[in-house]
Amino acid sequence: MTALAALITRDIRIALRVGGGALIGVLFFLTVVVLMPFAVGPDLALLTLGKRDASFDEGLPEPQVHRRPGQAPVPLAGHEVTKLNDQHAFLALPADSPIEVGDWVGLGLSHPCTVFDKWPLIPVVDGETVVDFVRTYF
Repeated sequence: MTALAALITRDIRIALRVGGGALIGVLFFLTVVVLMPFAVGPDLALLTLGKRDASFDEGLPEPQVHRRPGQAPVPLAGHEVTKLNDQHAFLALPADSPIEVGDWVGLGLSHPCTVFDKWPLIPVVDGETVVDFVRTYF
């Protein structure tokens, strides 16, 4: 099962538990782990996404997928974005985290409407290929 299929399956299960009314997220960001500041502690990574990029008015982005270069993406559990500044997301890492500098982390967004204001042209991706663009008017 692909990471995306696992996420969709998880969202459908949540929707069924809450009465079928939950929405399935289809908008997410792929970020890169750029720094793990060990002077702060081994439980923090900085990602290439900040307040200028993603919505945060209804909650911080949610780590959902991990991908190491050259490997397939896998679901990511037990990680949490605890803070955003203008340019970076602060990712709290559990003790057994597989995250390393250079890895990709896929983040789900709590409120995509605000993203439409920040990104007037959004790529549509099929697998690893950009197949189209959607222009937003917000």
